[in-house]
Amino acid sequence: MKGKKRTIDSELKESIMKMIFEEHHPSCLKKIFRLVRKLRIPLVNLEDSVENNRVELEKLWNRAQSLIDSPAKNDIVSFLGYCFFTWCCVLRKNGGSDSTDFGRRIAGEWIKLIEESSGSDQLLDLRMAACSSISSGLSNDSSSSEASSLEKEIAVRVWITVLVLLEDEEENLREKVSKFVSRKYYQSHNDRRLHLSFRAGKAKQIVMEILFKNHLDSVFQDYLLSDLQMQEQFSAFGAVEDTRKLFEKEEDNNYAEEAVMIQLRTLYLTKLAKTSPSIRSLIESKRSQLESTFNELMKRLRESKEKIMSTLFWSQSVMHAPEFFLPLYRIATLLVLCGEVDGKSSNHLLNGEGLEIHPIIQNLLEGKQSPFFLMNQN
Repeated sequence: MKGKKRTIDSELKESIMKMIFEEHHPSCLKKIFRLVRKLRIPLVNLEDSVENNRVELEKLWNRAQSLIDSPAKNDIVSFLGYCFFTWCCVLRKNGGSDSTDFGRRIAGEWIKLIEESSGSDQLLDLRMAACSSISSGLSNDSSSSEASSLEKEIAVRVWITVLVLLEDEEENLREKVSKFVSRKYYQSHNDRRLHLSFRAGKAKQIVMEILFKNHLDSVFQDYLLSDLQMQEQFSAFGAVEDTRKLFEKEEDNNYAEEAVMIQLRTLYLTKLAKTSPSIRSLIESKRSQLESTFNELMKRLRESKEKIMSTLFWSQSVMHAPEFFLPLYRIATLLVLCGEVDGKSSNHLLNGEGLEIHPIIQNLLEGKQSPFFLMNQN
């Protein structure tokens, strides 16, 4: 019976592989790519040589890429994650190293694809497909000793993309990504509670910890330092002329998600600064620029206060508007970090004449509140 089953499985695989190359109807192609990934139909024979497996996978990869702009795109994006996983399994079976142009090529194409597909400007179905692709592509533990060199090289960018998806405005997508992160967490701790799932806030903390412990390279360091670049801090003022647009999404907690990520990046930047003199020096050198930007933001808010408050849809202090609160909050949090490094205070910035300063920002600069207070609420 076992021999018969292997024959059937082999015949089924051959039939499905043949359909991938010969089928042209979009609806059928979608179902084929979805079937292969969900049933985890073997794409290669791991007992075969690396070269033979490379040839087989390259054919599949090229075929899928040639159809990427077809109506089957979402399922192809998910399928390519499974292809990448399969190649990593081939590498693991043969020592883990990868000197092939094919490996570097598919790694680059895959990470670029999921990064682009995860953007907030993409359709929800495509963002969902990016999550499925990551779930397939990272089925193995990229931090284990058995991980291939290819997995380790792109792990940071993949996990940062996971963080992007955890901030998505669509709750169903955040839940799906959180389940993936939870499963990886329980697997790494040999915990059988794989059916349990953390909330998105906790999932973000887990991902940041994975990155900090296992993938502390230049890409992750640049990600942690991104807030210090202070880009687009004044972008909200360009919309002041259209205040209805500014506040058209008035919600009770519409900036908590981004505030949590600011806290997480600052927390791990603080940890990094404790072990890296160069990072400490960089942070210390940014104090003057941070204080100058904070003062300029406050000045512009005072000048635009009446125009902002004239909107029919906004009755709170302008400091409560996320477009203005978040840049000031980001700077205040970073100034707390600067204080950890150079021992200086920033409470002299609280001279908000004619403008009520948000209590969270005031407490941060006065040292009355931990910069990481939101993280324990998720």
